[in-house]
Amino acid sequence: STFLQEKVGGDDDDDEGIKYVDQLQVIGGILGTPLQAKGEFVGTPSVQWYRQQTHYGKQDFVSIEGATDLVYTATADDVGACLRLECVGPYGGDKAIVNTGPIALDTTMHAELMGLFGRGHAEFNASTPQQEPRVLLVTRKNIKVRNRLSRLVTSAATLYKQGYDQPLTANVDPSNPNEIELRLAEHTFRFIMDSRGSRDLAVITIRMFAGPGCPTHSDGSEERSMEDGPEAEEPTEPTEPTSFRPSARSGDFAGQENPFGDPFGGEFGDEANAPKVEWSDDDEGEGEEFKPAIQVSIRSKENAIVADASTL
Repeated sequence: STFLQEKVGGDDDDDEGIKYVDQLQVIGGILGTPLQAKGEFVGTPSVQWYRQQTHYGKQDFVSIEGATDLVYTATADDVGACLRLECVGPYGGDKAIVNTGPIALDTTMHAELMGLFGRGHAEFNASTPQQEPRVLLVTRKNIKVRNRLSRLVTSAATLYKQGYDQPLTANVDPSNPNEIELRLAEHTFRFIMDSRGSRDLAVITIRMFAGPGCPTHSDGSEERSMEDGPEAEEPTEPTEPTSFRPSARSGDFAGQENPFGDPFGGEFGDEANAPKVEWSDDDEGEGEEFKPAIQVSIRSKENAIVADASTL
C-alpha cells in the first residue's frame, strides 16, 4: 500500500517559500516488510515514527524508540495498529505527516497462527544471550520456560512455569530484531530467536494465548532478573488461571479498542472434540487441558488481517 502526505494548515497549496519536505509518502504495511518513506527533500529531514495506542479509551500516537530513519520495519507491537511518520526540514517549518493503515500479517504467518490456535499449544526454540538452548512452551493453560541440554536432545527440564493469572509481559527489543524480553511475575527472561519472523510469531502467540484477562506489569510489580543461574532451576507451580474473558488488553495491540473482540474468521476449535496436550517434562502425567476457546483477533473482519493484493 501507498500512504500519502496529509495537508496541514488548510487547503492552500500555493504558499510561497521553500518546502523542505514535500510529496511525502510511505510504501508498505506488512509485518516484517520494511516501510519505506519517500518524498522531495531539501537537506536531510528529521524523522520520527509513531504508533497509535489506546489509553483509557482515548487514542493517541506514541513515538517508537529508535525509529528515526526513513525506513522502518514493523514488529509484533505494530500489528493491528496504525503508524504515523513525521518529517521536519533541517531548518524547521511545518511537519509533513503521513498516517498508515493498520499493519497486517502476511498470509504465511496468519496460516501458522491459525494452526497453532487450532492445536491449542505452541513450542518455540530459543537461546539465552549466553547461547544456552531454551524452549518456550505456550498453551491455553500456562507458559513454561524449559532447559534443553542441546538442540540435538529432545528431553528438557522445566525451569519456570506460570499460569495466566499472574503478570506476564512479552516485549520486543528495539535494538535487537531477534530478541524477546519475557517478564513472568517478578522474573525476567531474555531469549534470542532464530529470526525476526520467529521472534514476532512468538510474541504474538504468547499474547494471544495469555488472553485479555492476563495481567501485565503496568502496575509496577517487582521484578527479579533471571539469568538462568542456580536460582532459576527451581520450577514454580502457579495458581490455576481464572479468567479468559475476551476484552480489551491495553499495551499489547496498540490502536485497537478491543483487539480480541473478533476471532480469525471464527472460534478456534471445539472443546468437546479437542485432544489433550501432554508435555514430556518433570510433571509426569500432567495434561495441559483446554480452556473454553477464547476469541482472539488482532483486527476486525472489516479490516482483514491477512495481506491481500490491495495491501501489498
